[in-house]
Amino acid sequence: MAASTVLVVIAFLLFTRGVSHAGVFPNSDNIFGASAPDPFYVEDGDSYLWLYGTESSEIVVNGGRIEKPTGLARSPIRLLDNATAVVNGGVLRDVAQRSTSHVFHLEDNSRLTVNGGIFFDSSSSGDLLRVSNNAHATINDGSFTATNDATLRTWFNGSITVNGGNFIADDSGALEHRGGGDVRINGGVFRSSRYALTVAQIGGLLEIHGGEFESPLGLFQNTGLVEWHAREASVDGHRINPGDISHSDGLLRLTFLDGDTQTIPFRRIGGTMRFIAVPEPSSAILSSLLVFGFAFQRR
Repeated sequence: MAASTVLVVIAFLLFTRGVSHAGVFPNSDNIFGASAPDPFYVEDGDSYLWLYGTESSEIVVNGGRIEKPTGLARSPIRLLDNATAVVNGGVLRDVAQRSTSHVFHLEDNSRLTVNGGIFFDSSSSGDLLRVSNNAHATINDGSFTATNDATLRTWFNGSITVNGGNFIADDSGALEHRGGGDVRINGGVFRSSRYALTVAQIGGLLEIHGGEFESPLGLFQNTGLVEWHAREASVDGHRINPGDISHSDGLLRLTFLDGDTQTIPFRRIGGTMRFIAVPEPSSAILSSLLVFGFAFQRR
């Protein structure tokens, strides 16, 4: 090895010795540099290009603006290695560019919770939120709009829980489940000019307990398992019993546990679609009272 090469290697080791590779890196993904304070807070009036969270670090966004400039293949928030982020408000944007990126990019057991905010993705490729490699996102509220790709997407064992929020896709699925993880929808509004929901995962489950689905094509299923949890269900006007749904297409009408009724067209070319019956609230309460009364009488 040449003397100059040895000197370069020694200098690199001396420079990186004692430097933490964990933490939050605002406007930089150079993990060999110094990280910002952990937890890292973004408040009203703050402005960043992107935030890069690694190795169990924590990001809390209460306001402000995170907007990646045109031409950079960066995501406004990217989480790796058990990093976490809680977003309570603010504006996050991924503007048009050539390289694939996302507003939120989760990998490697990272965790994201969104309680509110405005999120917009007009990039030429790359969904607004991508969850992969055993990462998980919980969405309670917020406005999510993607103009060229999916709004929410799982990939390689990513999982998502949706309790609320508005999800709009102008040219793709509002939610695309393409990983092997599980997705649960308890609420939220899913709007798309094409499919509200797309399922093409290998393994995993899409479990739907509520929500509103507004799109001309509804749900498309290629593989995997889809479960509709509702009080009652019908296909093309004919009431169906709990169990696997044998129809390959049709108009599915559901009454969810909260009494909300949704009608969604579907097309299934593979996988399994299932109707899981849940009891009406009054029946569940009555059963609990009967059990309690019986136990009280035996005392």
